Amino acid sequence: MVAICFFGRIAVNGRPALIEGELIGKAESAVVADFGKADEDVAGYEPLGAELRPMSVGPHRTLIYRRLNGGTLYVWFAKRNGDWQCIDSCWFADGVRF
Repeated sequence: MVAICFFGRIAVNGRPALIEGELIGKAESAVVADFGKADEDVAGYEPLGAELRPMSVGPHRTLIYRRLNGGTLYVWFAKRNGDWQCIDSCWFADGVRF
């Protein structure tokens, strides 16, 4: 299955295959409280596949959660007023390729 990430949800056979943008605006502490410690914490913006998105100003981080509810969650953060704020997120089911 191939997916293109747009804001919202994509379902296949009634089951979610992709959920995009639902964590925008959340603080890093809230994301970690909800999902625990990430499997990867990458300095900078870690893209999905060959995807390139416009960058906001300031430093960035990417938290990656693998094997989360049958898929993978990417959460992108930008530093705002001293706090890490989510600027985008994308969960995709196992088997989805970008």
